Amino acid sequence: MTNLLMNWNWINIAGLLFYLIGIVALFVIPANRKPGEATAWLLLIFLAPFVGVILFWLLGSPKLSRWRRAQQRAMNERIKHLAEEAEQVLEMRTIVYPPVPARYEPIVNLNTRLSGLPLLGGNTV
Repeated sequence: MTNLLMNWNWINIAGLLFYLIGIVALFVIPANRKPGEATAWLLLIFLAPFVGVILFWLLGSPKLSRWRRAQQRAMNERIKHLAEEAEQVLEMRTIVYPPVPARYEPIVNLNTRLSGLPLLGGNTV
């Protein structure tokens, strides 16, 4: 009888842990993730809680390492520098920042702010 009660207690503890893992995952996983990615992680964690949590700790971080962020900043600066050089070349003025109809200027401005890249000719909206 006591052996049965001990097993029952472990089952209750495991069930409670599964429940708590699921509740915590519902709040932690979707933050800063695409919906499909968050759904996949949640599905894994709900189907195999302990394995899912371990895999999430190993692979699921959406943050980039310092090295990767430094590389991205360096590449952004290089692209910005090359775009500024292209603007200075007289022959390139028709390619870089070509005339744009007024109705497309907000789109061009948004793209330039977000990407740091100038508008290039030869594209269609």
